[in-house]
Amino acid sequence: MTALEAMLKYYATHGPDTPDLTGWPEDVSAIVQVVCELWHLRPPQLAKSKAYWIGAARELLDAAGEYGEEAIREMRADFERHMATHGGLPPFSVEGPGSLVKATRAKAGQMRGRGQEQDRSRYIGGEYAEFIEH
Repeated sequence: MTALEAMLKYYATHGPDTPDLTGWPEDVSAIVQVVCELWHLRPPQLAKSKAYWIGAARELLDAAGEYGEEAIREMRADFERHMATHGGLPPFSVEGPGSLVKATRAKAGQMRGRGQEQDRSRYIGGEYAEFIEH
């Protein structure tokens, strides 16, 4: 492949708003792409910051579990709903993938619980029921 062909291939897959993730590990490049897209961020270019983002992106992938990108997109929808009902104020600031780990882990847990009937009897029955005000 000539240099011109390589350049054309690159620009065919990368728009002006697409972050350049050349040299990023394959396991995190897609998730970093999603974070940058949804929160309008640019990935860091300095080695130390890049290493931090790579580690944080792996944590984010772990937090999202089997839902992956879907959990992050749904968490962004929750983020948008919060801003819409709070005068544009975000629920928390986002500086990179690390900022999203806790919220994404919680969202993935909610997603796992969908469709499962909640057993409320364990909260109001049993040997301690007499101590609970009804």
